[in-house]
Amino acid sequence: MRSILRSSPYLLVTCICMLVPVSLYAEAATRTSVRAEGKPVPRGTLFKTENPKEMFNQKVAETDRYGIVMLRGWQEEPEQLDEKKKDPKVIDENKIPESAEEIEAMFGSPDEPEPLKAHEDAPRPFKAMMAALNLGNDQLAYEYSKKWVAYLDKIEKATTDVTGLTGKVMRHKGVLAADNDWSKDKTYSRVDGIVNKNIEEELKAEGVPVTNLLAYLDKDLKAQISSTEAFEGEGEELFHDENELRAKVNAALKAKLPAVGNKRVDVYFFFQPGKKYSNVMAKEVEQIYRASKKNKQLNVIAVTQRPVSKEDYAGYSYSVGTTFPAITKETRLPEIFGATNSPEVVIHVPALNKRINEKGLRKAFYIEEVVNVLQREEVSS
Repeated sequence: MRSILRSSPYLLVTCICMLVPVSLYAEAATRTSVRAEGKPVPRGTLFKTENPKEMFNQKVAETDRYGIVMLRGWQEEPEQLDEKKKDPKVIDENKIPESAEEIEAMFGSPDEPEPLKAHEDAPRPFKAMMAALNLGNDQLAYEYSKKWVAYLDKIEKATTDVTGLTGKVMRHKGVLAADNDWSKDKTYSRVDGIVNKNIEEELKAEGVPVTNLLAYLDKDLKAQISSTEAFEGEGEELFHDENELRAKVNAALKAKLPAVGNKRVDVYFFFQPGKKYSNVMAKEVEQIYRASKKNKQLNVIAVTQRPVSKEDYAGYSYSVGTTFPAITKETRLPEIFGATNSPEVVIHVPALNKRINEKGLRKAFYIEEVVNVLQREEVSS
């Protein structure tokens, strides 16, 4: 079911609409049941009904054979069915008529006009509109049609909001993958405020951050990951084989970080577009963002530390050579995550209620290895 909901919001909308009590057509529902009271029950008949009502409350019956007790679900209470059977006005429309008189008794005279009837569960404005049309009062029907249209508009807005809320929470909980996040569509923007407010409060309530993973690495390895030289011309001489460095980071952090398995990890990137080191770090985050395309449980969320227009951000991305989207509006996320540096990466692990703050420059391979260590299959005790 989850995979179906991930794929498209339209199925979700369809499911929601099926629950809306709007039916424009009358329906004939025939309810049948087995009644054997007062008659001999042949051997092999599934139910017999002589059991005391006080004991079984008409919800169960005992088979005539083997003494097996069976559940039976009535659509209506048996007493109601009896009343209908006794009422001569109640006609079984499933019965095959045997004469013209029976046809007219069942369906009315062919000369009588057939009124348009709304379903008994239809909304009141629709029923009123149909009633006015049956009376030939077009003006009154028109007045009720406006109320009916307003009702339909309300349904459409509510359905959109329900779909948006569901999608955004699915995205936050990791059910909806980043590369298929239809909840970002502007159609659902009306609920952004309430969703963001609640997510921020949840994040603020989470545990104390881990802030100094580099302390677990040796001096040379630390320099390869976070020194300014590693990101400039001199870094070419310092930089060793990346696979070797990854292995060292992985080995050093395995003993320090618990495993969450295939659980979601969020990488937040806080930066100021146009600033030197933010631009440098943006290129590293671009590598992580591209890697996230192959890891459905890795989300990359970039956040500018000051408001930036969509046009300016698009120009910035083009000039720096990045493709990751960013939250460019004013937000409290930097405050909530304690992101005081620029640039700064925060690795958020919902399953642990922890976050890891990496202040300053970090190589992409290092961030990726931290995620790999967290998402390893080994289950922490």
